[in-house]
Amino acid sequence: MSFDSAYGVGALLTGAVAQTFSLSLPATFGVLAALTAAVLPVAAALRLRPSHHR
Repeated sequence: MSFDSAYGVGALLTGAVAQTFSLSLPATFGVLAALTAAVLPVAAALRLRPSHHR
């Protein structure tokens, strides 16, 4: 159920971005891919930080 929900939310967000910025679907995928690529190094850095919780 969570797998299907994530696909549904992703589809809704993709459609919302496309409609909000009046982009074609391929352009929307390009924008979302660029945003994902920009966020990945930050996510990796946060994951590699040692946790102070014990």
